[in-house]
Parts: sequence; structure tokens; C-alpha cells
Amino acid sequence: MPRLASARAGRAAAAALALLCLALPPDLTRGALAAAAASVFEAAPFVLAAPLLPARVAAFAPLLACGCGGRLPGALSLPAIGLCWLAFGPAVTLARTAAALGVALGPGRAAGRNPSPEARDCAEPTATRTDGLADLNDIGIVAFAGSLAAATLPAALHHLATPVAFLGGALVGALLPCASAGLIAAVGIGAASPAAAAGLVSAAGIVSIRPPALGHPQGSASPHRAAFALMLTAIACAWLTVCGGQGFLNPRLLALAPAGALAAVVALARGAAPTRLAAPLVLPLALLASLALGSPPPRESAATFPLGLYPGRAVDFTGTVRPGGRAVARAAILCCRADAQVFVLPLDRTLPFAVGSWVRVRGRIATAPGGLRLSEVRAETAPVPSDVFAYL
Repeated sequence: MPRLASARAGRAAAAALALLCLALPPDLTRGALAAAAASVFEAAPFVLAAPLLPARVAAFAPLLACGCGGRLPGALSLPAIGLCWLAFGPAVTLARTAAALGVALGPGRAAGRNPSPEARDCAEPTATRTDGLADLNDIGIVAFAGSLAAATLPAALHHLATPVAFLGGALVGALLPCASAGLIAAVGIGAASPAAAAGLVSAAGIVSIRPPALGHPQGSASPHRAAFALMLTAIACAWLTVCGGQGFLNPRLLALAPAGALAAVVALARGAAPTRLAAPLVLPLALLASLALGSPPPRESAATFPLGLYPGRAVDFTGTVRPGGRAVARAAILCCRADAQVFVLPLDRTLPFAVGSWVRVRGRIATAPGGLRLSEVRAETAPVPSDVFAYL
């Protein structure tokens, strides 16, 4: 009877999520699907190859990317540490790193201890966790939910009290499997709600929410269905490789796509074990659907100033003209679509181009009453790029 109840809970949660998607604008749902797929693509080689790697390698290798798919907190990943240092300074970075290390070395993780059943799932050695499809399914679900929450949170910030905004930001940060995505979201909403931004920074990549009822519905698919799911996953990773990762992965991380395909093929060749998932084909079909639909740029509700700019720095930026003609904007990706953000570069003069047209602007960053902006602007029209995203 408990198994039946759990299965019903999983189906009810899935139905509620489907209804939510139908109620949201299509571009928002498509963007969340692309963000979730990108998180899965980035994590796939680490998750699927984990049983073949030494435990230490499997634990630390994801930290060279964004940390997705690893057993250590994503806040310890090199991109997350670098991004936090640029966006929030050394004090916040050191505090986040210390908190992440505390989680990594906390109760239930040290050898010789007897963790609780809940902690055991996180503390279990990577080499013994062979249900890669279920792990990737978890990442996809929380990335999808976290992306939807991060996209809709700014609209509600003005109506939230400070403690509620902080808790809401922390909840979104715990849902996002990518620490970089949480930090980017915090930068975007910092002006509207410092409390929500603080909540995001305090949780993203440090605390993680896994949905056992939705991610692991009771039931076990046959090895044949698991093998078919692995084959479709390999096809999706190969498709992304052929597309050059456009809109999903930063080109610097594109090697993760063929690595994910190879890991899926190797897992298939070794013989796919039954998965805990009752419907293992949902994940690879969602990956293929996201590639077919493409990766739209994120909404501009959380647009922010480009990171890493300072007075005197020379800038060469290509983007679209904003209303009023005194700013240029472009969507940018740090690691994957999950951390995509619209960067807006203010200008010291009005451009004589139509709103939405693509232009190339050059100049130097200077201080202004409202903050930094581009001065000595030289602008010219630019062709529409084949990829609307810039990659940092």
C-alpha cells in the first residue's frame, strides 16, 4: 500500500506540474525546458560515467564544470567560485565556500558514521550509485522547477515582506541544481529585492532539494526500456554536439556533450540495469523536444549590468537597441542555459537606430550618476547573429 500511495503522489505531482506549464506563457515554459535540458547535458557525463570512475575522480571532476551531477556542493565548483567573487566580492565568496565545505564534511559524510536514511542517499559513495537515469531525472526536474521559479520570482518581489522574500529566494536557490544559475539570478534581482538575492546566494549550490516522490516514483522499468532510454539520451547528446551546443552549452564546455553520448553508449554496452523510474523515456524525450524547440533567450525582467566591468575598461559589445536608444542588451550564458541572463549595457548617448535592431558598440566604461555606463561610444549596425546568446 505505501508503494501505491507513493506512485499516486508522483503522478499527482507530475499532473500539477503539467497544468502549471499549460497556464504559463509558452516562451517561459520553453525557456525552463531548455534550462533543464542544459543542466542534464552538463551533468550526463559525470552521472552516467560515475560507476566506471574511481570514487574520488567521480566526486571532484564535476567541480571543474558547474558542479551539476556531482556529489559535492556546486558552490565548490570553479565557475561558481569565480562568478561569486566577481559579483559579490571575496567576503561572500569565502563565506559560501566555507558553508559548502561544512555541508560536504558534515554529519553523515565522514567515514565510520551511520547516517540517517535521508542523509545516506547523499553520502552514498558515487561508485555504488548506478541508476544514472534516475539521477539525471532528478536534475532535470529540479532544474525545470527552479528555472520557472527564478523567472517568475521578480514579478512577485514587490509584494513580499523581507523575511518572505529571503525564504523565497532560498527556496529557488535550493531548487536550482546549478550554483552559477543561482548566482546569476541573484545578480539580476538584487536591485528589486536584496533580501531575495541574499536568500539565493545563501542556498544556491549549498542546499539542494531533491523530489523523491516525483523523481523516483515507485516501480522499476525493465532493462529493455532502460536501454532504450540510454540510447535516446546518447542521440540527444550527439545532436547537441552537431549543433555546437548553440543556446544550451558554452562552447568551452561543449566537450561535455560528446562525453555524455559516450558515457550513455558505454552504459548501454555494459548492460542497462532496471531503473527506479516508472517512466524512463520521459527524460530523453524531453531532451529531444528541447533541442527541437530550441533555446529562447530569457526574459528581460531580471536584466542586469554585465559582470566584470570597471571604469576605464575597453568594451566591444554586440546586442539589440533598447527602448529609448540609450542601452544595448544581449542574453549571455556562463556555463549553460540554466544560468542565462540578459545583460544591459547603458550608453552615454542615444543611438540613432530602431529599437530591437542589432548594433555593435565600442567605447570605455565610465562612472555616471546612475552607475557605470559606456562612454566614447562608437556604434554601427551589425548583422543578426546565428546565435542570439553571448558566451562569457
